[in-house]
Amino acid sequence: MNEEAGRISAIFRAPIESLINEDDRTSAKSWVYDWEIPASSQRALVEWGLPTSFNLSLDIPRHAKTIDTPQDAADFGINAGKLYILGSWSPSGALSNEKIAGVEVGGGSVLSVDFDPLLSRSYPDWFWKEYPHHEIRNTRFLASSVEKLCELAWRWYSIWNVLDSVKLPSRPTENEVNVYFEKREMIHLAVRKEILAIDPSAIGKIEGRYPWADLIREIVE
Repeated sequence: MNEEAGRISAIFRAPIESLINEDDRTSAKSWVYDWEIPASSQRALVEWGLPTSFNLSLDIPRHAKTIDTPQDAADFGINAGKLYILGSWSPSGALSNEKIAGVEVGGGSVLSVDFDPLLSRSYPDWFWKEYPHHEIRNTRFLASSVEKLCELAWRWYSIWNVLDSVKLPSRPTENEVNVYFEKREMIHLAVRKEILAIDPSAIGKIEGRYPWADLIREIVE
């Protein structure tokens, strides 16, 4: 096992609490304990939270807001119902890519759906009242539970330290280039395997509908 493989294995074997950076964390308030989601997911929102770099702020209001479950969530085996709104999520940090992240009421799967951030910010009362009646498309599957989403996010947070250590010299030789891409491919395969071990549903076969698949692919692109 080379150095990078050993570091990745250590990250995925470590207790999640040891990976949490309190200076770079967003978490929910205690009123999510009233939500109709598994107790383990409630605790994860409050006690673990998410890295702020994940671009999903858990600034959840006391009075929970919900939206209708999008019709295309049926692609993931999720039928009509409601989603508690976790917050707005920008996977790339860009306003144009902003989405709503929501957790299934009475179930627990976490989805993201596209929405218009300019409308939601300019006309918040109108938007939240009318949004459930709009046609929503491009629903993506984030995790089978909030607990697994939080765990994946914190382990991914630590993986970036490994990726940052694998760099090309300013004037690489052919051998150095080959070694670089071999290491990145090894990291890609190892991380994919570990993520699937935590949440087998996090990476599916529908292209563009599973954000974790896209994030992992960036390792070798």
